[in-house]
Amino acid sequence: MRKNTDSNIGHNGNEVSKESYEKLAKNFKEILKYADDVLWDIRHSFDEAFTKQEHSNPRSRKLKDFEVHERRADANKKTYKLKKEIKQEIDRLEQGVLQYGVDIRDKNDEADDE
Repeated sequence: MRKNTDSNIGHNGNEVSKESYEKLAKNFKEILKYADDVLWDIRHSFDEAFTKQEHSNPRSRKLKDFEVHERRADANKKTYKLKKEIKQEIDRLEQGVLQYGVDIRDKNDEADDE
């Protein structure tokens, strides 16, 4: 077993530079923060549509029918967009690690794509 150097992480010849690992971790963290923000937005839009109140507050003005439908449509649009972006990130991650001989692709997902 090789000892890790200051610039690499791993063992048995399967090493990744700390810079690459840091870049991957920071990118993953940003994706999670973005997803968290979008999910809050989606929940907020669905809450407004469900309660038919602006900001889901009973003391706020009542939303007009078209505004209720707009809130729901907005939430659905953001949901589909987030799902598409997450799928793209998963694909990029799978392809990125595949170049190092690591196959993290889900066999069930591949069958679904066909």
